[in-house]
Amino acid sequence: MLISYLSVIFCYFVILTAASKLGGESNKPNHHRFHHRAVLDPKGFFHLSWIKDQEANEIEFTIQAKTKGWIGFGISPNGGMINSDIIIAWIDESGRTRFHDRFAKNETLPIIDKSQDWLLLSSKENETHTEIKFKRPFVTCDTEFDQPITNGVTRLLWAYGDTKPNDDNSVQIHEPKKRGTRSMRLLMDDPDDNVKLESDIEIWNVRSQNSRVPVKETTYFCSLLKYPFPEKRHVVKYDVYVEPGNEQFVHHLVLFRCQHPDPSILATFLNSKDHECIPGLNNMPPDLLHCRSFYLIWTVGGGSFSFPKDVGLPLGGGEDDNSVFYMLEVHYDNTYLVKNIVDNSGFQLYTTKTLRKYDADNYVIGSVEDYRLILPPRQPEVVVVGHCSSECYEDIMPKDGINVMSIMVHAHLLATRIKARLFRNGTELEPLIDDIYYDFNYQDYWHFNEPRKIMPGDQVTIECYYNTSNINKTTLGGFQTSEEMCHVFIAYYPRMPDDRSCFSGLSPTTIATLAEIDQLAPIEPEVDPRIVSPLHLQNQTLTGYLQNKTDWDDDLVRNALHLLRYAPRQTQCYYRYTYRVHNTQNMVGYPKNFIPYKTDEVICKSYIQTTSGGSGTFIILVVIILFILLVIGGYLAFRRASRKSPGTTTFTRWNN
Repeated sequence: MLISYLSVIFCYFVILTAASKLGGESNKPNHHRFHHRAVLDPKGFFHLSWIKDQEANEIEFTIQAKTKGWIGFGISPNGGMINSDIIIAWIDESGRTRFHDRFAKNETLPIIDKSQDWLLLSSKENETHTEIKFKRPFVTCDTEFDQPITNGVTRLLWAYGDTKPNDDNSVQIHEPKKRGTRSMRLLMDDPDDNVKLESDIEIWNVRSQNSRVPVKETTYFCSLLKYPFPEKRHVVKYDVYVEPGNEQFVHHLVLFRCQHPDPSILATFLNSKDHECIPGLNNMPPDLLHCRSFYLIWTVGGGSFSFPKDVGLPLGGGEDDNSVFYMLEVHYDNTYLVKNIVDNSGFQLYTTKTLRKYDADNYVIGSVEDYRLILPPRQPEVVVVGHCSSECYEDIMPKDGINVMSIMVHAHLLATRIKARLFRNGTELEPLIDDIYYDFNYQDYWHFNEPRKIMPGDQVTIECYYNTSNINKTTLGGFQTSEEMCHVFIAYYPRMPDDRSCFSGLSPTTIATLAEIDQLAPIEPEVDPRIVSPLHLQNQTLTGYLQNKTDWDDDLVRNALHLLRYAPRQTQCYYRYTYRVHNTQNMVGYPKNFIPYKTDEVICKSYIQTTSGGSGTFIILVVIILFILLVIGGYLAFRRASRKSPGTTTFTRWNN
């Protein structure tokens, strides 16, 4: 009887143990559930897929790498290895998965973290590849060694090696071309695959046409397209098509509207070859410079997007926008100078003649991009603001406000963070966006689950943070990459007529104060003024003087940093056509005595794991200990019962 009893217990715990080993495999997500995918390495050997679980506050990853050795993946605070939160995994010769949460103190082998907050779900390998599935909370309780996954950009690290380590401390260093960094928005909204579309949907494929990618590291190609339909339509959904095999080369796609004063001139470019089109380098035909009004943008890691059921993005018509021509820009990264790349990537626009209730549109808020955006050199943090006065929209914004569907931030190489703050009736509301790890090489729209409201009378303020520690000269605003910008693009509905962009800048007088200029010639704010005094600088333009200024002492820097952030600014409302501009009457700063927004307390989450072994080791160990204790307890209970019973008890020995 005892043997039967113990046999049942043994079988039960064997099943439980097996279930604990296979639990990750049985609960692993179907591959088709992964809404976001990206190729992280230039050769196409390291593939990442992911899906977020907003209710559980965690994210699932799958990595497929062309190796039978080890795989490394992690989150970096700045794109470097130091202080990064990393996992290293491999399947050893016995078939056991070695998987550890680690921390990189320096650029040597990361140490195994005491708190294991990345959880292995499953793993497998074949003759050429290894696949690892795992998950992690957005925010763990390990504040010392883990990096949070936020709504903004996350800088990912990837690496792999071809040799299986002998133990946890013998992971061989990767080759130079088998590691890298890539920025992603991991928490972007998942696409809604169940949106009901109109019955008359026609697809406009906006693609490059057999573009031959040059054998150089970075290329921007632009091609002109003509609107193919005779009437106004709505785009109700868009997909992105990346040429199969070119995933590692296509960095981003942008579709622009053309607003040429004489659109017929653009027709001559329809059948011409692609043009290189890096803004500010004068390497594209001047007529195509009229094609710079944002319509759509996609960057690596992004997916399809469906507009709300009553909203469409207008094509080919409108009250003040009759765009007939559009320009597609494709940014290629050809890091290893691969030859003979032919590409046809682009957008797939789902259009309908059945116009929806609301037109959508985009507008821009931020700082002007001229001498009024000024960054002193050798500073770890410079904050420039752009205040958008409600005066810009007081005569065109609906009384119920506008609904913000998505938002994208933009600056150049010195920017580290961009934040869009929203003020209403003396109270600061939740920021529209706070991109704390801004990356120039990764810019995409961030879509909201529920639209955010901007109401008449609201003030939107953009804060751009820059690091000029390694710059020895003054940096000014401008379109070239070596200059700076501070912009936020807002996609919204319903569309405001004669839509405007809203920029602000310091007055020339304020700029003169922070640059130690006594007097400037009187002139309009947007025109580069000339210096009157001091005499040795007389007749120099303010821009020319500032560009060459290097003598910033501590007092001057302190004063400049304060004025750049807190001095009142003049708002300029730029209408859809850039030659129309309206200067607001009043200077604008932060609202007086506003109640600041208080962020919700972040609740951390951790998984119960140990730092030794692979997935399920802790559970298996507990099961074994419980089994041993139950066996011993059962045996002792039986002995006590047999001593109390009269007569002789017959039972089967263990070895029978």
